[in-house]
Amino acid sequence: MKISELEQASGLPRASIRFYEKEGLLEPERRENGYREYSEADLETLKKVLLLRSLQVPLKDIRALQAGEDSLGAVLDRQTAVLESGRDELDKALRLCRALREAKVDYRDLPAQEYLDSFDREPQAAVAKEDRIPRLQAPVRRFFARELDLFLYIALWISLLALAGGVGVRGHSGFVRILDIAVPLVMMLLLEPLMLHFWGTTPGKWVLGLGVTDPEGGRLRYTDGLSRTGRVIVRGMGLHLPFIELIRFWKSYRACDSGEELPWEEESQLILRDEKPWRIGAYAALTAAICGLLGLSFALAGMPLHRGELTVAEFSDNFNRLARFHGCSFSYGGHEAVLDKNGLWTKRDGSENIFVLDILDGGPAPILSFREDGAGVAEVSFRYECISPVPSSCQDEMTLSALSFACAQKGFGLFSRARKELLAVIRDHPFESFRFEHGGIEAVCEVAYSGYRRIRSDSLFADFQETEARSYAMEFTIRRSA
Repeated sequence: MKISELEQASGLPRASIRFYEKEGLLEPERRENGYREYSEADLETLKKVLLLRSLQVPLKDIRALQAGEDSLGAVLDRQTAVLESGRDELDKALRLCRALREAKVDYRDLPAQEYLDSFDREPQAAVAKEDRIPRLQAPVRRFFARELDLFLYIALWISLLALAGGVGVRGHSGFVRILDIAVPLVMMLLLEPLMLHFWGTTPGKWVLGLGVTDPEGGRLRYTDGLSRTGRVIVRGMGLHLPFIELIRFWKSYRACDSGEELPWEEESQLILRDEKPWRIGAYAALTAAICGLLGLSFALAGMPLHRGELTVAEFSDNFNRLARFHGCSFSYGGHEAVLDKNGLWTKRDGSENIFVLDILDGGPAPILSFREDGAGVAEVSFRYECISPVPSSCQDEMTLSALSFACAQKGFGLFSRARKELLAVIRDHPFESFRFEHGGIEAVCEVAYSGYRRIRSDSLFADFQETEARSYAMEFTIRRSA
């Protein structure tokens, strides 16, 4: 029978059964999957132990009985004498309580030594100990350890999406949002049992001084770790689903705080190695390090894939990849568009027809032009004209062109000040002319318009009070300067 069945049949809590097993009073069989199999003989043994412990027979005497090293009669004779001696002590304590009560002495005037001398031996406080392995509670420490582990898996997944798939923050929608929940849990299910088996801990548990062992204190089997992690994900985290996760966390906290055995600890036990103060700082440092690595992965993913001397096809690949990473979309010919290998707008694979309302977005994306020399693309430019009430600033097109071309050149790397300055100039000059030069790269934007009025620094609207014809034109060029 399983331990749950033995627990029900004997009426003893699981912690007590494990305690007696650790004390050598039970020897269940181990099945091939590592789980214990208890027999009817084990159940009878538990009943005998329960009876003898009810008579306050020490465990060492029960072990001697089980090993055939002592007889039940001799054990009961000794225990009878112990109980009678204890009864005498209780009777004497009762008589002394009555004597003190009748003497009507005050606490300040109590002649303690006179009454202590009436005992045959020095009184000692009796400490009752339950026959069960003490269970580590620490619900708050457990929670923060689990949250750090989960944050690590989430960070790994988001970094993988950014670096390998070019998916930025704004790309986490639809099916990707489902994967954001499922993939970190799968990573946890696969990686955590390995860490528990080889190291007995996880990053979150390690930094907070926690570890996991089997009930005997040994290394946890991989199958037991897999079962443990699976139950944590389902019973403890509610599959990381919104609201359900909060409910499961609260119920687990209540159960842990009250000393109950959690569902995933049937074949394992949590241990606390130490509570040194430096672990709080280490936890904060590790969290900051994960955030830093996550930020670094996003910064790397936001850089062009192709660098140095670029062909038009490589520039277009940079542009499309970075547009997807930054969540930018463009329309051309009634479709969501991307650049082909010749730098021309074409329908994105799998996209549906879209309706472009010129009054809202200022029209379709402008056509890019290229000038090449012996070192590849030397210049990228486009011109945008419109008469719509709400023209586009074309900042997305300028930013992506700058990232795809200029940031692929030497001197515009990830930590380059020139890269930050170029992107800042584009960001800070919507609907304005500007010029930027650095390290052989020149970016020029020329803007001219009439019949429009600036509402905010980043907004331009048609001025319907103007009688002159409305027009807006801008031309952007980024090139390698001579």
